[in-house]
Amino acid sequence: MKSLVQVILSTVLLLTLFSGCSTQPKPAKEIKADPTLPVVSINGHLTDMNAVAFEWKKIEDPRVQGIFIYRNELDAKDTRLSRIATIDSRQQTHYTDQDVRPGTNYGYAFTSFSDKLTQSNPSKKQKVKTLPPLDSVSFFQSIDRMPRSAKLIWRPHTNLKVADYIIERKTKEDGDEWKRLSVIKNRLSAEYIDADLEDNAVYHYRVRVKTFDDIISTPSKVITITTKPLPGTIETLHASKEQIKKITLSWEASESPDIAHYNIYRTTALNKGFKYHVKLKETKYVDKVDKDGVVFYYKVTAVDRDGLEGTQGKSTVKGATLAKPTRPIAVMVHSTKGTLKLQWKSTDKRTVSYTLIKSTKESWVNTKVQEIKNIKDEHYTDRDVVAETPYSYQIVAVDKLGMRSEPTDPVKMTIKAKK
Repeated sequence: MKSLVQVILSTVLLLTLFSGCSTQPKPAKEIKADPTLPVVSINGHLTDMNAVAFEWKKIEDPRVQGIFIYRNELDAKDTRLSRIATIDSRQQTHYTDQDVRPGTNYGYAFTSFSDKLTQSNPSKKQKVKTLPPLDSVSFFQSIDRMPRSAKLIWRPHTNLKVADYIIERKTKEDGDEWKRLSVIKNRLSAEYIDADLEDNAVYHYRVRVKTFDDIISTPSKVITITTKPLPGTIETLHASKEQIKKITLSWEASESPDIAHYNIYRTTALNKGFKYHVKLKETKYVDKVDKDGVVFYYKVTAVDRDGLEGTQGKSTVKGATLAKPTRPIAVMVHSTKGTLKLQWKSTDKRTVSYTLIKSTKESWVNTKVQEIKNIKDEHYTDRDVVAETPYSYQIVAVDKLGMRSEPTDPVKMTIKAKK
């Protein structure tokens, strides 16, 4: 007498013979049940994460041409049995289903079939649960605050079937999507360095293991790292404007704890064209410039021991070498009672004294040049003159630092001899 389960399975099998796997060809006609055919007697089964193996008793009935194998997923919405395999020999007594997922409940039924395309009543239904997926590594850590990189370390998996480690990563921009970053070969490997990361950015990592037969484990715990930030921007920068042929820069030291040096950038145009000029460890720099009245714009960046350089920031400081005083104007000279009297007009408030450059023509080839310094007034009377001798005068303005203006254009004069 058929059991209730066998009756139900027989009915279901007849209704679902045409819903087998896509790789299984559809029968030319309906396969009918033949209660006289021997029922497959299952000895037992073995399970793995990605496979289920069955063994049954050998069938001696010569009418039997082979075995049909049916399967369903017990926890699925559609639990109808579908034929997944056909064994074309009654001599075969083993079958391994390798199209299964880890940790999943399946039901199997077996029928014998004849050359007349009839099949026996189903075997006793076999309820099978595949082994759960492997756990990932038990120890997983990272080293935080590395420059533009993250170092991941883990303890090698103890399962000898493990072939690879799958590194997965996500960022805030990825949302809930984990992206495969790399596959590390060899079970004994235990380290991965993720390079070329953004500065001061947050990254999340996890690890899965993969076996030689392509079983992928559950994910490890998630670890989060933040890459090392750049040194802070140098904002409090000062530059001199009243030094002769040099510009002195100074700034406050960076608050970052591991500053190695500072880079100075310089340009002659406001807020563009900055080029690297020099590096130094101090927070003061004297830029020696062999010109007067030269203007430079500066930016300073901090660089740490890992070579990370802070941004230049928006602040620009203007420095300049001291310009020469402007030269006097309206220089006049006239003869008075055997002397030459010179007058001029100052054009620069910085002027504190004047230097008179006197050139005396002594011969066709010789000219004597002398400087008369520390003249406080805007006039001067030259009493050391000789009639019929050509003289040329230039006036130079001098500031309190001793910086001289360009000389005025020469003014020439000769005292005529008395008749």
